[in-house]
Amino acid sequence: MFKKNLILLVILACAILLGSSANSSAQTNVSGNITSNTTWTLAPNPPNNNGSPYIVTGNIIVNAVLTIEAGVEVKFAGNYSFTVNGTLNAAGTATQRIKFTSNQSTPARGDWDKILLTNDSSSLDYCQIEYANVGLQLSGLG
Repeated sequence: MFKKNLILLVILACAILLGSSANSSAQTNVSGNITSNTTWTLAPNPPNNNGSPYIVTGNIIVNAVLTIEAGVEVKFAGNYSFTVNGTLNAAGTATQRIKFTSNQSTPARGDWDKILLTNDSSSLDYCQIEYANVGLQLSGLG
């Protein structure tokens, strides 16, 4: 009986470890033009299991509505910019901030360029912007 329970316990422990490591290592590489309404989710989302963190591997240009869920991390893998010509709805909370940061192992200021908002239709609530060259830039707002 003891041996059977021990085997079941080991199987259960392995299943938990494999499940948690699969979720914690999930990442989504992003770059280029966003031309249709899109949501960046915290948890992996079927069918393609996109989820946080979002690794920016090239400049991003938003020409639609991009919604970023609370708790999502956006990590820049180089000196890339994030230009919003459409709408960015980044609604973090006090306990689940949205973080725009570096993807470098030793982050430093200037690891990535900036978030550029070209109109006044975006909102950023409880967002943390770190290790950027410029951070947040407003252009053409009237």
